[in-house]
Amino acid sequence: MIKYNTLGELLQAYRKFNNISQLDFAISMGVDVRTAQRWENNATLIKQTMEDELIKNTLIPHQIIRNLNSSIPIPTYFDFVIRKYSISRLGMVTPDVEWVKRHIDIYTESITGIKTEADFNDIYKYISWQYTPKNKYSIEVLKKASEICPSLNIIMRNQGGYYTGHYCVLPIRKYIYQKLKNREMSNSEITIHDIVEDVIRDKPVYYTISHSAETNDLLEYLLAAIMRYFQENENGDFTVASFSNRHDTRQLSKQLGLNPVWHQEDENQLQNNIVFSEGNFVDSIF
Repeated sequence: MIKYNTLGELLQAYRKFNNISQLDFAISMGVDVRTAQRWENNATLIKQTMEDELIKNTLIPHQIIRNLNSSIPIPTYFDFVIRKYSISRLGMVTPDVEWVKRHIDIYTESITGIKTEADFNDIYKYISWQYTPKNKYSIEVLKKASEICPSLNIIMRNQGGYYTGHYCVLPIRKYIYQKLKNREMSNSEITIHDIVEDVIRDKPVYYTISHSAETNDLLEYLLAAIMRYFQENENGDFTVASFSNRHDTRQLSKQLGLNPVWHQEDENQLQNNIVFSEGNFVDSIF
């Protein structure tokens, strides 16, 4: 994570990360380039009426905007690749799965199943930003998985209703999983027919392609919810797999007992540095 002391620093870093010009950024925000320049030079703050537009266009978490878009900004650490922030250096450490396991009952009402169009649109916006077209699945697949496994497809929002994180797990058929594992097909080729209809009867492979949380604390709540599902599942004979470009997810996957199967590096888009892992969770969560 990098520490940002002002909103101007953050906006400049955002443009550099996404390789867009100041003019393109201004157009996306519906303002003239001089206004964008004033924001980046910290000559003026962004009006609160424009904050929602900034969040929508940049996917920068709401809390970071509030911290920095102030006459007395609160310095904040942020990582554009994983969309995670922290107020202190201590908050940058990847969560400990063993701690989550010991506190498996931690709960927050801010986590719900993915149900509304706003839920699907917010998550799919993140998925579309996170992965190339070849590596992302369709919104129809997300909706089907959420219908079959509502406890494994969850979203988190803050008190203001802003999206703060999600966890999505696809219960896919085993032969589809083998094709993905052998790199005979891509995530974009997964269809709603590849999602099992009954997880007890069909014994799927639980395939995680996308998750996100703006802070480690929020991620711990999401992880606890996911781990509770598997602990409460009477049939412990299941396979899980992970497809991720996040460096923190690679550490979490290792803690959860998943082993790397293959690695793919995209030199043009470093945020799509993919690791495919598999395991069974038995030793790590029971």
